[in-house]
Amino acid sequence: VNVKMVFRHSFRDTLQGKENPDIVPLNEEGKRAAIEFGMRIDPEIGQMHSSFAPRCIQTLEYINTGKKSSVPIVVSKEILGEGFTMNKKLADQSFKLEGSLKGVAYNLVNEIAVSGFYPIRRTTKSMLDYIFKTGNDVNKLDLYCTHDFHIALMISLIFNLNEQTDIVSQWPRMLEGFFAWGTRE
Repeated sequence: VNVKMVFRHSFRDTLQGKENPDIVPLNEEGKRAAIEFGMRIDPEIGQMHSSFAPRCIQTLEYINTGKKSSVPIVVSKEILGEGFTMNKKLADQSFKLEGSLKGVAYNLVNEIAVSGFYPIRRTTKSMLDYIFKTGNDVNKLDLYCTHDFHIALMISLIFNLNEQTDIVSQWPRMLEGFFAWGTRE
């Protein structure tokens, strides 16, 4: 069977105070962790897909290094990068007003409209469609490196988490995510 692993990038420095947090790269700990992560992957990697953020691309590059493979990385800005925002400027303003991504996630999970963001069901459907449409080689592991917000929203919707404490407690840390297999249905 083909297995999909959807996970958050490796360790990076803080985003606070950064003019453009999207371009913050991995730190040395993140590079080492991604290499070790790659060394521990047993199955053959089929495909690698990444957000446009350098830290996501780097995570997959270092996983390749650890795995001693050279699987090309497909960058998906629309789905794995900015897939939850219809207007990034408005979304950034909403985030600042709310004070945290976890607060925005709580609202979206509870189907409360947030300016600049698409409804959660639309974006989760798009991500799952993309994940199951790509890769799919039997007995291979396809990797999808994205961000905590994306994974938290998908996990919250898939597992019906709608309480703030549940969303926060299930928030993915670096290199955490979920596995999916079978068919899109």
